[in-house]
Amino acid sequence: MSLPGRWVSIDPGDAHVGFAVWEEDTCVDCREKTPTECVNTLEWMCRDRMIETIVCEKWELYPWLQKSLAGNEFLTSQLIGVIKYLANRGGVTYVGQLARMGKSTYRTGWYTSLTPKDLRQMPWWGHGDHAKDAWAHGRFYIKQQKGTW
Repeated sequence: MSLPGRWVSIDPGDAHVGFAVWEEDTCVDCREKTPTECVNTLEWMCRDRMIETIVCEKWELYPWLQKSLAGNEFLTSQLIGVIKYLANRGGVTYVGQLARMGKSTYRTGWYTSLTPKDLRQMPWWGHGDHAKDAWAHGRFYIKQQKGTW
């Protein structure tokens, strides 16, 4: 399998959204955005065919959290719905990933196994946890596509 030429990986949240832009296997930008900034950016990127794929963390309601989320508006899941809609409308491939898939990038010793190229392209340093997680989802997607584990 090959990687798309230009694509994004996203870690959605109700207040902060990690947003990483990739050119094949190189992360060229990674930062946190507000949900509105994320939607606005994706809208023009999809409309202008600037990206081929969106990799986005899936949202799940865990059974042990059901009672604590009573009355919640589930803003993160609403955002994911908008992202899916924009991808579909723009003809962009949408790939959902479970949170644990991206987080597996951080397994024990993950940092020591990164190549010098990986280390140079870690622009999420200092841009927040959602940016880091968006980058991790992108790295997991690359490993899936290349079949390198």
